[in-house]
Amino acid sequence: MLGGPMSANDSLPFLQAELKLIERALREDIPVLGVCLGAQLLAKAMGARVTKNPVPEIGWMPICPTEEAAGDPVLGSIRRGDTEFQWHSETFDLPSGAVQLAYSERCSQQAFRYGQRVYGVQFHPEVDSAIIQGWLDSDRACASHEASNPIDPSANGIRANRIAAALFGGWLHTFSQG
Repeated sequence: MLGGPMSANDSLPFLQAELKLIERALREDIPVLGVCLGAQLLAKAMGARVTKNPVPEIGWMPICPTEEAAGDPVLGSIRRGDTEFQWHSETFDLPSGAVQLAYSERCSQQAFRYGQRVYGVQFHPEVDSAIIQGWLDSDRACASHEASNPIDPSANGIRANRIAAALFGGWLHTFSQG
């Protein structure tokens, strides 16, 4: 499940259907990966609160893995200070029974694991410079942020691509477990 401009708290019919699919996947032990809004929906489906983050995170920002992330098959390649692309104004509480795997200075929940096959990440490992540029071009609300914090869509791409490959490859490997 990927991101979007809506809130996990919106009562939109397609979000309600997605929450039901997530709940079913959790019951049936199906691997799940939620990115940004997807992580917020995953957390909500698990009973956690989704709220406004103290400040929006938009742009390339460093994340910090927790000790539990060190040996994790999906997020173990993240190093302290690795920079990932962010574009969110909401966050979530850590779901009950989940293990926190990363945080940032501005957002206490950047990544979590539930069991061995369910992951949520607040940052955007799926983006490349073209996607970022498209978001910048289409989101007028970002203009004020960009005026004081210009975003280079190509910055940090090489390391972010390596993290993304390890993250997605590690998560796909969870399909063979269980």
